[in-house]
Amino acid sequence: MRVSARSDPKKPSKRPKRQRNKSATSPQYQFRWAKVRRQMAANAIPALLVTKLANIRYLTGFTGSSAMLLVTHKDAVFVTDGRYDSQSEEELSRAGFDGHILVYGAEGLAKTVKEAASIAEEKRVFLEAEAASWGFVIQLRKWLRGYKLEPSSQIIEQVRASKDPWEISRLKQAARLTDSAFSELLGWITPGVTEREVALRLVDYFESLGADGISFEPIVASGVRSALPHARPQDKQICNNELVVLDFGCRIDGYCSDMTRTVYLGKPDSEIRKLYTLVRRANEVGVAAVSANRLARTVDAAARGVIAKGGMGDLFVHSTGHGLGLEVHEWPRIGKGATDRIPLNCVVTVEPGVYLPGLGGFRIEDMVLAVRGGHSLLTRSPKGLIWL
Repeated sequence: MRVSARSDPKKPSKRPKRQRNKSATSPQYQFRWAKVRRQMAANAIPALLVTKLANIRYLTGFTGSSAMLLVTHKDAVFVTDGRYDSQSEEELSRAGFDGHILVYGAEGLAKTVKEAASIAEEKRVFLEAEAASWGFVIQLRKWLRGYKLEPSSQIIEQVRASKDPWEISRLKQAARLTDSAFSELLGWITPGVTEREVALRLVDYFESLGADGISFEPIVASGVRSALPHARPQDKQICNNELVVLDFGCRIDGYCSDMTRTVYLGKPDSEIRKLYTLVRRANEVGVAAVSANRLARTVDAAARGVIAKGGMGDLFVHSTGHGLGLEVHEWPRIGKGATDRIPLNCVVTVEPGVYLPGLGGFRIEDMVLAVRGGHSLLTRSPKGLIWL
């Protein structure tokens, strides 16, 4: 069934009309809905209010910036505002959404949320703890008096971690464009060019290749600034005899790539070569450890162990990696103490680094697909120390 509540912003809306959605759910989305509902059942969740946009897109194909999705084991209610009336109908129809659509206007969100809850016919509703703000929870308690609201964690994220063939094809395409960008980028980095100029050229290059855009603001950090793991590009000129850390990616149909390489302007001395070789070895050992159903902390320990044996353990200050998909940082986390296993067909990053204040930083990051008994490397850019 589909419920459409469309209203003129200047006039109060009427009771929504109910229409049957005759389009069948596409096999791709049908499979996703089935997995999410199994995950809900395993966690004894009768109704889940989804507010994280990436999760909503995963289930409905909706690409707008304002939506909620109430999911039960038998029904689903999609809520958006008047700006996305036509867009939501088109995108959800394309995905074969077999549920209700509520589009609110002058009557406000509160009335529409009550309508959604009434349709769902469940008095116990779970919220996404990582996505619902405390202020939103307070509002929901006012709007849904008589309903029991409870937190949930990573319900859809755990389903999203295992990618279907269509998703893998998008991630592979994004990785290929990122490899291509790195090849071009090597010709852009010359003494005197600024970090910001390199970053802007990356943005333009990805768009010229047909990407949706960048998956995050590129990191271009040179000299002593390369020791800052998440340095933002500045107007600093890149100079001879400096390390340059380059961390960047793009999006294809919403799916993100993420790769890091470290290059050097000039002829590196023995210390630079030694540290680079250490980080490269940690990356290679970490990549080799990736496999479906392996504990995430095992991959972290493999990469971290190499750096620790090299006497630089205290200078590896972040996790070894993370999942990739509709978000650039997804479940699972590849880090110390991580208790989760890497699912089959999950794409993760492996990105060990060493950061020395006053000298610079070294990081090498790859995208890796976890398969049965091993892995497939998605990023193919060279990992030897490149002198420019």
